[in-house]
Amino acid sequence: MGPLSRDSFQRGSFNYYTLFNNGITYVCATEKNMDSLTAYRFLDEICKIFVESPLINKVAFAHPFELSADLNQVLGQNMADYSAKPSSGKLDAVQEQVNDVKNILSDNLNKVLERGERLNDLIDKTDDLQATAETFQKTSTRIARKMWWKNKKMLAIIVVIVIIIIIIIILLATNVIPT
Repeated sequence: MGPLSRDSFQRGSFNYYTLFNNGITYVCATEKNMDSLTAYRFLDEICKIFVESPLINKVAFAHPFELSADLNQVLGQNMADYSAKPSSGKLDAVQEQVNDVKNILSDNLNKVLERGERLNDLIDKTDDLQATAETFQKTSTRIARKMWWKNKKMLAIIVVIVIIIIIIIILLATNVIPT
């Protein structure tokens, strides 16, 4: 394909789109509600079909309307195809992007909610661990005091027994207690 030129204009209730390629002008008339992308895709398709067909060689020497019989069938089929297709123009692309963004936002919201639930579980576990740690601290302090007193009592008993034994030995050695 050579240099392309595109143009469009409006007359009455129709939009007209033109495609100029290598000296041949392709024209498409549409209702106002059809988007320009669909019209230009149609023109591109017709241009491609025409350039790839043997008719391209007859253009330079053709009389007016000489090629119309050959093109009517191709044009008719493509017109039916493009008229039957729903518009997949900018609005559909934007709608698809909006749907993608909605899906991403929904996924992100679900992840945030799951994270919030996990954080709440973690906070509950932290509170439970804190309470357990405080209980452990109190219990260990109480047991440490009990053991300290038990050790002190045992030491006192041993000291008393050792003193009694020393007194008995001294008394026996001095014959205060007859043997």
